[in-house]
Amino acid sequence: MKRLFIALFFVLQMSSAYGIPCFAFTGAKDNDWARVYEAAGDALDRADFALAEVLIRRGMTATAGSEFRKILVLELLAELYEKQGKLFEAEIVLRVMVSHIGRVTFPPNILAAAYLKVGELNYRLNDFDAAAGEALQAIPILVFCYGAESPQVAVALNNLAAAECSQDKLSEAQAHFRRALEIVRKNEGQKSELYGMTALNLAFVCRRLENRKEAAFWYQKAAKVLSLVRGANDPDAIEAARQFSMSTRKIH
Repeated sequence: MKRLFIALFFVLQMSSAYGIPCFAFTGAKDNDWARVYEAAGDALDRADFALAEVLIRRGMTATAGSEFRKILVLELLAELYEKQGKLFEAEIVLRVMVSHIGRVTFPPNILAAAYLKVGELNYRLNDFDAAAGEALQAIPILVFCYGAESPQVAVALNNLAAAECSQDKLSEAQAHFRRALEIVRKNEGQKSELYGMTALNLAFVCRRLENRKEAAFWYQKAAKVLSLVRGANDPDAIEAARQFSMSTRKIH
């Protein structure tokens, strides 16, 4: 799980830029909380989950009523649960985190990113309706923040289309994957990882719609791009190449 809040400095910078009340880390207790937060993040990075949980619990008891501190600690707790394979618990914690974000004046792009994180967990939990709903909440915010042709919107469209595919809404998924691919091509060209994965997703949908010729085209594209950016031994690149080979045999 990629953290929305990489460091406390980010929040401090954000608070001055957006007129948000900051943490005001001036006293010894404030510095102690910051050290606990940073140590918990370091423990997560080292996969020392027992220590991380102790530090996270300590940080939760010392928020001093600060909504910002609650959000930061809840994100770490959600990451802990995810890394432990407790996806249901992680999803619940992320929803609580989102509710706290709604109580303060965060930049809208942070809220959109939080929606996407919740949606991704819902997808992994096979709650595809919820996953699609979170993506739909994020997309208009991302359009507002970055523009309709931004890579951020392409990522959200990918998430939405993946959920729709699992809901058997194949035509809708195909349209959203196509739109995402168009956006990525305009921004990053045809040799980025996001382009390769979007092409692979689109190929999968085309295959399910029994459009074998187009599926073969996108599988070939995906195989070439993913081999280039990830290496020939990448599992997705290998699978794309395998599917391309199978598709061409069926076409002929």
